[in-house]
Amino acid sequence: MARACAQDCEGAGAAKGSPPLIALSDGPKPAGLEEPRENRVAVSVFALVVNDDIRLKNLSTTAVRRLYRGRITNWSQLGGPDLPVVLVSRDANSGTRQVFQRRVLGRGEIEYAYTYGRPPADSRASGFLTCLTRGNGQDVIRTHGHLPCWSPEGLRLCAGTPGRR
Repeated sequence: MARACAQDCEGAGAAKGSPPLIALSDGPKPAGLEEPRENRVAVSVFALVVNDDIRLKNLSTTAVRRLYRGRITNWSQLGGPDLPVVLVSRDANSGTRQVFQRRVLGRGEIEYAYTYGRPPADSRASGFLTCLTRGNGQDVIRTHGHLPCWSPEGLRLCAGTPGRR
C-alpha cells in the first residue's frame, strides 16, 4: 500500500487519497498488526468434490471429519462402492486448507509418510523418517500446525483408536 500511496492517490479513482487496493484473505489478521485494517466481508463456503463413480451426495460434516481422520478408508463404509478412499487436499500452506482444517475438521489433519516396507537403516528414506519422528523434523511438524503421530493424542488418532471425536 505504501508503494501505491507514493504515487498520486488523488485522482486515482479513490476517495480521500486512499489507493484503490484491497487485499483479501481467508484467515484473520495476525495479532499486533495495526495496518491494514481488518474488515470481514464474506463467508467462505467449502465444497468437497467426490469422483462421479462414488455416487455419494450430501456427506455430513461428521462423515467428512471421519474421512480426514482416516477412520473411513473405503467408500462402502458410507454406502458407496467398494473402493478405497483417496484424499487430495490443498497445500499445507494454503489459507483455504488452514481454514478448512480449523473450521470444518476442528483440528489439523494427520500427515502420513509412506514407504514400501521398512527402508534400510542407512538409507535417505530412513534418515528422513527418523528426522520427522525423533529429530528436528518434529518441531517443523508442530510449527506448521500438524499433529505428530507420536504425541499422546496423535498416537490414538493415527492408530485409529477411540478417544477423540
